[in-house]
Amino acid sequence: MKKLLYIIFILLFVVSVNAIQAQTPQKKGERIEALKIEFVLKKLELNDEDSKSFAFMYKSYLQEVNLLLRQKREAREINKNNPQKLVDDDFYYDEKMFQLKKQYRKRFQQVLSPEQIKTLYIAEREFREELIKHLKK
Repeated sequence: MKKLLYIIFILLFVVSVNAIQAQTPQKKGERIEALKIEFVLKKLELNDEDSKSFAFMYKSYLQEVNLLLRQKREAREINKNNPQKLVDDDFYYDEKMFQLKKQYRKRFQQVLSPEQIKTLYIAEREFREELIKHLKK
């Protein structure tokens, strides 16, 4: 039964990704984020109360991650002709990302068990792999 539900979810995921490809870049990003949240929530199998609490927290986490990634890309563009500054900025943003993940891990522990946190990180990786695999088609 779980395998059937998983297969149905993957099919819905593929159809949703196809719809995303026809949208503007900003809407694509928002839709991908919504799909990611939905994918992670299904993997975590939370009750309604924990699901709402976690979804709000996770959306905030994703927004902060995306902001850091955008800042890192902008810094790389600005410093493309200055290799030393480019590398220093990469380390700076990588450290900020590491600190952000540690901070949110503590927040996630308010709602999730250690096993669920492990499942969260696995689900994020699976989502990324499915998205990449689908976009290559």
